[in-house]
Formats: sequence, C-alpha cells, structure tokens
Amino acid sequence: MTNYKIAIDIGGTDIKAAVLDENLKFINYQRIPTPNNINEFIADAIFELVSHFKETYMIHPLQVGISSAGVINEEKGTVVYAGPTIPNFIGTNFHKLLSPLNAEVKVFNDVNAALLGELTLH
Repeated sequence: MTNYKIAIDIGGTDIKAAVLDENLKFINYQRIPTPNNINEFIADAIFELVSHFKETYMIHPLQVGISSAGVINEEKGTVVYAGPTIPNFIGTNFHKLLSPLNAEVKVFNDVNAALLGELTLH
C-alpha cells in the first residue's frame, strides 16, 4: 500500500488526472478529452480513472482532490452550475460517486483549487 494521492482537474476540453507522492511529485499523469456528458459521462470517466489509479498503485487510504469548472458546493462536493461547455453536469456529486471506493474526496472550483495550490507551494 502506498500513501499516494490522486488529483483530478475537470475542464470543458480535457480531464487531467495525476497520482502524486508525499512530496507532491507526479508518479503518473493522464489527460483525456472531457466526455460530451450526454452519451458518454464525465462521472464514468472519473470513476474509471480513480479506480485504475487505486488498483495500480494500491493506494490506501484513498484521498482524491477534484477541481472543476463551474460553481461548486465545496462542502457537499456537488456541481451547482456549469456553463454550456459541460452539459448535464449540474447535480454531479463527487462524494457519492466515489463512495464505493471508500475515497476521501475534496472538491473545489478550479480557480479556488489553483489559488490553494499557489498558497500551499509558495
């Protein structure tokens, strides 16, 4: 078991996902096109990425940080509003989505996540 963490950024064009070690160094990085969220769902892609990383790196405890475009209820881990680039995204609940994996999940608006990263690293 490893103490790695998973970071995911969801944008209208791409989803970027990484496995980070305790020094915040990238162990693995993947970039996939954001599904259209009509007949291919973002939630499915996120679940697959997290599941794959968890199994590949035997991550325990599973800690996942998600940043996303749109208005995010950071306490509940839900999408409150998303623009036209990500249809059918409102109401997505990342806590519920990743609960079958026993994941500790933190969800932030992408701008808030960037600021948090800057403040943490500088």
